[in-house]
Amino acid sequence: MGSRMNTILQACFFAISKVLPRDEAIEAIRESIRYTYGKKGDEVVQQNLRAVDETLAHLFEVTVPDKVTSHTEMRLPSLPGPPSSARCARGKSTPATAMKSL
Repeated sequence: MGSRMNTILQACFFAISKVLPRDEAIEAIRESIRYTYGKKGDEVVQQNLRAVDETLAHLFEVTVPDKVTSHTEMRLPSLPGPPSSARCARGKSTPATAMKSL
């Protein structure tokens, strides 16, 4: 989607949010596309207008269940334990247990 991401997100937001009437919001986006990309030529304008049309044509509602229905256990990420040794600046290996805490 590249540089058209903002246009696509705007189309989705205004299509589902009801902040403005859907048709009014989409027409404002189309006008913005014509104004913003008009200097780059009709092909660029048409690509962006098609991106809005395709977005709206493929927009659908995702139903979220009231409760979790999966039986998959999600494990917490684990961090590796402390190193068994650490190298000092001279390349000598010193056991981590021999180091003093700060």
